Amino acid sequence: MILALNWKLNPQSLEEANKLFDKTLNFSSKAKNLQILILPPFQYLFNLNNYKLPFNVSLGAQNCFWENSGSYTGEVSPLFLKQNNISYVLLGHSERRIHLRETSAMINKKLLAALNANLKVILCIGEDEKIHSKGEKSIKSFLRFQINNSLKNFDSLPLSLKHNLIIAYEPIWAISGFGGKSPEKPQIASNLSLFIKNYFKDKYGLNNELVLYGGSLNSKNITNFLDYETLDGFLIGKSSVNQEEVKELIEILKNKK
Repeated sequence: MILALNWKLNPQSLEEANKLFDKTLNFSSKAKNLQILILPPFQYLFNLNNYKLPFNVSLGAQNCFWENSGSYTGEVSPLFLKQNNISYVLLGHSERRIHLRETSAMINKKLLAALNANLKVILCIGEDEKIHSKGEKSIKSFLRFQINNSLKNFDSLPLSLKHNLIIAYEPIWAISGFGGKSPEKPQIASNLSLFIKNYFKDKYGLNNELVLYGGSLNSKNITNFLDYETLDGFLIGKSSVNQEEVKELIEILKNKK
């Protein structure tokens, strides 16, 4: 079971970040069966990387560029992340797609560069309210379209690198940052996770593709999702920077395999 904690652009000071990180590591030490990923903003990432991490905790970046060097002001290369012992990178989050106008073509280049740097990539996909309102058939069609456009030339990669890809199904309409107040229904999230897994098996020959769910999850509603074995974990946003929420989430998930 994976618990990915996306801090987004939080907290506001290094002191707060260190305190949250210390607490999260302490909570994590009691959850040996739970794989915990902490995704802080860049201004904290490399400082936190100086900590000695428990075996079940890894650090990840919230983004990377598609080139390893060159005249690209303000970007961070996937190779630099790997050289600094960062294991994961989050790509294609809807906030970047919307606020920063990232296209699937851009995300595709980032994804290939990150995988070639031997990073583990969490690729976010998910539909907006308009598509969601049309029903499951339209949602699946959109997810298929988003996967295809984000994974162009994915087949050219060796199998070992392909297995470093994780999918995060995070419907835009459910994300608290866009006004979402409740997550997708667990049964529907499970059905869509199974759809994604089967699509990867049929199209790319990958068995047991890991799929996370994200979108307005917290300690009060996450238990509703635990009966569905198609879900391999969760991507947490807002609750990831609340110490009590992190403690409760880890407590709930720590015995879930």
